[in-house]
Amino acid sequence: MEQDEVEVQRLEEERDDVFEDVITAGEDKSGGSSIGTRFEWISRDKLDKIQSFLPKISLPLLGPKVNFFVMFGVLSGFLPFQLLFFKNSKHFTSTQSGILTSFSSINAAFATPLWTMLADQLSSHKLFLNVSTISSLLLCPLLLFPSSFLSIAVLFFIFCALKAPQISFLDASTIGYLINAPQIQPGVDNSLLY
Repeated sequence: MEQDEVEVQRLEEERDDVFEDVITAGEDKSGGSSIGTRFEWISRDKLDKIQSFLPKISLPLLGPKVNFFVMFGVLSGFLPFQLLFFKNSKHFTSTQSGILTSFSSINAAFATPLWTMLADQLSSHKLFLNVSTISSLLLCPLLLFPSSFLSIAVLFFIFCALKAPQISFLDASTIGYLINAPQIQPGVDNSLLY
């Protein structure tokens, strides 16, 4: 019982110290109190301890990180169920479903080099990434409506051709940023960037 009372008293003293630190930190030169931060109830030491546990995220790299997360999240949610969608929802045969599934590989082999060559010639990789992403996103819902194999095959081939270079463009834009980033220096710990 005495241990509990001692622990409660210690916690109350610690709480009072925190409030005292906040009150003295919030006083301005005129003697009044001002609201310095939105964490008025936490002392600076406590706030530093809390922030040390939070991950350090580089804001310039936030865009590529989100793009990679969304791209691979979509791919991991779409690819495993693609064959089931064609067989069960569209009622295609196994051969037809296999033909449609092969479009991704065919376009990865042929459309990606064509897209990236065109982007290299025009020096606008970001524009091609945006056009590719937006157009494939707009085309994706159209795959739900037609039921004939030929219409789905044409739409899915175009969709795969638009989707194929996205990962290459994301890789190129991220590597281009990392090469040109002023805060990245050889021999320096860059762990805060990731």
